[in-house]
Amino acid sequence: MYERLSPEIKASRFAKIIEITLKDKISEIGDIYHDFEAINKDGQKIKFSELTRKYILLDFTSANCGPCVQSAEELRLIDKTYNDSLTIISFSEDAKKEIWINSLKRDSVSWISLWDGKGTFSETCIKYGVQGIPAFFLIAPNGKIIDKWVGYGKGSLENKLKKFKNI
Repeated sequence: MYERLSPEIKASRFAKIIEITLKDKISEIGDIYHDFEAINKDGQKIKFSELTRKYILLDFTSANCGPCVQSAEELRLIDKTYNDSLTIISFSEDAKKEIWINSLKRDSVSWISLWDGKGTFSETCIKYGVQGIPAFFLIAPNGKIIDKWVGYGKGSLENKLKKFKNI
């Protein structure tokens, strides 16, 4: 049925979601993470699987998202507090590189931030089932997604992490 869609419809975000869902499963708690490749602020290509030796807090974000901007302060604190056992990796849904880079400076991002330039059409966002931001995925060192949630309120990240004794 998908193959019968017109090229215009296939180019839409909704058709892209259908296409990826037909090829691959959308991430749920208990699943192994989806690997992806994106660039860091220095322009280096980074493969997600190369960063998975510790717990990972995968943060889907955007420069113009109010709650995303508000979460930066707590993410900086978590980056310092849990540095031995947890790596924060933000994935930007910004379509323009300049906007993403400027937001890293504005928010004093001290952790890994990745970008693929595809905005909300990013296959990575679709595979993780991101429908609102900020969206967070907590991934164990064995690669399993152990928690996921959408939204931010002051202290909410720290409260989530406290539930997991090994972090």
